[in-house]
Amino acid sequence: MRSIIDLSFIRGNPDASKSRNGTVDPMIEFLFYASLTCQQADTIMLKMKANENISNAFKVELIETVKESTPECIWDAHD
Repeated sequence: MRSIIDLSFIRGNPDASKSRNGTVDPMIEFLFYASLTCQQADTIMLKMKANENISNAFKVELIETVKESTPECIWDAHD
């Protein structure tokens, strides 16, 4: 499955941050979470909503996480 987030700008060995179980270093997730702009968050949420490979329950959880990461943004009931 193709990622909705483009991390192609990160150089180096793509497996370098993986542990034995294949999880990604949490620091990358934290930096991503902490640096989203409102426009980036909106774009990510629109892509999540349009993705047919993600279950509706998981979409809701992902979208809520993106909203939490951008408390400075004003989200209405349709977001």
